[in-house]
Amino acid sequence: MLKQIILLCCLCGALAQKYHTLNDDYDEDAAVKRPGLLKKQFECFLDKGPCTPVWDSYKKYISEAVERSCDKCLPNQEHEFKKFLAEGKRSMPDMYDAFRARYDPTGQYWPRLEVELQKY
Repeated sequence: MLKQIILLCCLCGALAQKYHTLNDDYDEDAAVKRPGLLKKQFECFLDKGPCTPVWDSYKKYISEAVERSCDKCLPNQEHEFKKFLAEGKRSMPDMYDAFRARYDPTGQYWPRLEVELQKY
């Protein structure tokens, strides 16, 4: 019984260290297929436009996720972040560059983040 309690505590501790957002099943495919929606996402994350509640729930973790190479992201969050960044880089390079400058002004974290997100 004691082993089960310890295991449960360890599991709860590990889960508590992950990012939990308003909608962990957000469909980034819908945003990347609609340039206007993707632009609004970038504007939200750059404080240049309003945020939906879902985007706002992601926004509060972006700085730490970039600095820590998304090590607290759930697998689906890493996958969605990768899609967001890849499409932004491809179709909205100015917004992508502004996002990158905002969340990694020195450029010290971005290379490691990109390597980590390539896994998804």
